[in-house]
Amino acid sequence: MRFGILTATAAAMLAGFGAADDGPVGFTPKCDSWNLPIDYGVTTMQGQCASNNTQGVTCSEVDLNACYANMNGTLVAATNGKGDFYRTCSNCTTVNYKPPQIQCRCWGTDGNGNRVQMDTQVLNLDEHIRVNDDRLGCIGYEGHYCCGKRCPDPTY
Repeated sequence: MRFGILTATAAAMLAGFGAADDGPVGFTPKCDSWNLPIDYGVTTMQGQCASNNTQGVTCSEVDLNACYANMNGTLVAATNGKGDFYRTCSNCTTVNYKPPQIQCRCWGTDGNGNRVQMDTQVLNLDEHIRVNDDRLGCIGYEGHYCCGKRCPDPTY
């Protein structure tokens, strides 16, 4: 059994998922506000953030679908910007706002090899989402500026 777990972990690392993050993470200390309408099937998160405290905040967006992947019913951080979790997950909800957490219902395989839908673990977005050049993003995928649009009312 240990061999299978090690093999799955090694395969995940080679695929670009779950690899160590060498950049600063944790967007909440750098954002005045953020909005996560994932309860409505939207995977884009917006925030008013700044990379440092010497300048004003800027509106930016990040597509969480690029930042996370579904690996057998478990949401994992994608380090290549090609997560695509929403293709095999649904019913994502915001579990908590401080810290920002989501949970989804994703397809995976049970102990007998049957394809089943299961609830994922609660995922803390602050462990992988970061602010770089005043933009929300993740390893392998940088978000974009809001192009002058005002961010919606904050959810926290």
